[in-house]
Amino acid sequence: MKSLAISKCFKATHFCYALGKGPDRFPTARPTKTLIGLGVGDFLDKPLSHGGLALSRPLASAIIAVFIVLCLLVLPQRAGTRPDESGMARR
Repeated sequence: MKSLAISKCFKATHFCYALGKGPDRFPTARPTKTLIGLGVGDFLDKPLSHGGLALSRPLASAIIAVFIVLCLLVLPQRAGTRPDESGMARR
């Protein structure tokens, strides 16, 4: 059930992104990150007998925080470009 909801959020996010309008993307950002955070958090602190890793909540939070920091450091982030009057992107 939870994976179906996450899948629908990703599809909605992709649809809004494909429209190319900035403000339309933002309403889907919070539900998407909330569902992903809940799913990962539940997996990390769920008991082994129920398919989780049985980590404590503070340790699970620390793992998620380290993952976020690593993503910020490793993944390149740069500003987008705007097209000029001719329709070509400026560099």
